[in-house]
Amino acid sequence: MKTRALLLLVFLLALYGCINSSANKSVVSVINKSPYGIMVGSLDIGGQKFEISTLDLNGIIHFNYTPRSDCQYLIKIKFSSGKTLEKSIGYITSGLNYDDTLMITDSDIILEKRKVF
Repeated sequence: MKTRALLLLVFLLALYGCINSSANKSVVSVINKSPYGIMVGSLDIGGQKFEISTLDLNGIIHFNYTPRSDCQYLIKIKFSSGKTLEKSIGYITSGLNYDDTLMITDSDIILEKRKVF
């Protein structure tokens, strides 16, 4: 009986370690490569919403998230010039971890770098 309880405990601890080691490992970086500063923006990743506030030229911001469903990045940007950009880009699958870079230019948003693990 003690052996079964001990095996169950070891199994549960191993399962807990696997779940926690893969959680919260995804990150997306947003880089402003436009000639304008970003006044405000937002990034939606499968219902996880992040705010982008004041991002200067060549500025970078990182967002950590957990892929919970199959989705895309939905990014909305308003530049200091008043121009706006909105784009759905990339594809995220739950169960995988990502290290992505979104590059913002004055006319487009590009998935510049992707690492899936």
